[in-house]
Amino acid sequence: MKKISSVIFLPALIILLLVSPVFGSSDWVKFYTGKMGNVTSYKKVTIEKGREKYVVKEFFSDKGREEYIQDMIEKGLSTNGYEKLSNIQSLSEIDCKKNNIMNISVFYFDTEGKKLDSHFVDKPKWVKIPNNSFFNSLLKEVCK
Repeated sequence: MKKISSVIFLPALIILLLVSPVFGSSDWVKFYTGKMGNVTSYKKVTIEKGREKYVVKEFFSDKGREEYIQDMIEKGLSTNGYEKLSNIQSLSEIDCKKNNIMNISVFYFDTEGKKLDSHFVDKPKWVKIPNNSFFNSLLKEVCK
């Protein structure tokens, strides 16, 4: 049983250690402000065969946080601790040539910088990037 726990825990720990320094760094590029006042920035992590990995960080306004929490409630999700939600940071890979994106992980942080929650995608899949103002702004920035 201990061996199985180690096999599951070790890859998650390695990913967290690799990603954590990126989340704390200061070279963020602001690229989008949403209708609720949320401000979104990105930071390039790696470049590999034309595909680039980015951390996208969305800082919530008070109105944006309230709307996000309401959406969670409507979906039947727990909102414990989310009254202090400050930002969401997601690690994604972007293929600029094909306009595809693959989400790898998502981290939720409170106003004190403490992690509220995280999700790792078991089997990340490429999906076509939606044609909307948020993703158009992201593509314009990262696919120069």
